[in-house]
Amino acid sequence: MNINLASMGQQLGALTTAVYSGKGEMEDLKRRVERIETRLDLTEAH
Repeated sequence: MNINLASMGQQLGALTTAVYSGKGEMEDLKRRVERIETRLDLTEAH
């Protein structure tokens, strides 16, 4: 039982790392798209 809990803890840690890594990549892509839209004057007026 302890081995299973330890394994689950490791898997949860790896999943958390992957989620936060993906979030950072999405933020980078969002900034790049916004910069491209601005340079091409594609932004909408708010």
